[in-house]
Amino acid sequence: MRVPTALATPKSPPEISATDIVRGFIAVNPQLDERMLSVVCHDGGELTEVRICLDKETLAPQACSGRVRNSCRSGPLKIPAAR
Repeated sequence: MRVPTALATPKSPPEISATDIVRGFIAVNPQLDERMLSVVCHDGGELTEVRICLDKETLAPQACSGRVRNSCRSGPLKIPAAR
């Protein structure tokens, strides 16, 4: 999987929403669609991870189950610096 340019070691914290993160991953990974991704935030506003749902057998991307949901609020997210 490729990481969108806006999230790959940015020089300054990007102002980007969870929806924009999903769109960015789809743009650089055309085999994905929005049902295959989940954006996870701490306290609704700080990005902690982007999950890509995979088939257990083939490890191919697949639609996430109903239990997997975005946990981010709308609007720009706080994105911690890369470690």
